[in-house]
Amino acid sequence: MPHLIHALASEADRNAIARKLIVVPTFGMGRELLRRLSLERMGWVGFEFTTPHTLALQLARLGLDSASLKTLDAFEQQSILDEALDLCISSGDGS
Repeated sequence: MPHLIHALASEADRNAIARKLIVVPTFGMGRELLRRLSLERMGWVGFEFTTPHTLALQLARLGLDSASLKTLDAFEQQSILDEALDLCISSGDGS
């Protein structure tokens, strides 16, 4: 059994029903780790995989909400950029 899978299995044994947050580079890697863990042994309940980006957004959202701010998704970001470019072009600053 690979060391990482062995470590996850040990954690599952120690904390069978506790929530276990694992930070991985991609959600695909998290799914693959969980798949491998399920093939190696039975207990994998409580594992939750997240990426650094997703975790950072979740943590930042708490402070943003209290300041009545929000994060922008990719569509909102593009919309703001489009508006800024249109404004520059229409005012003659687009040179």
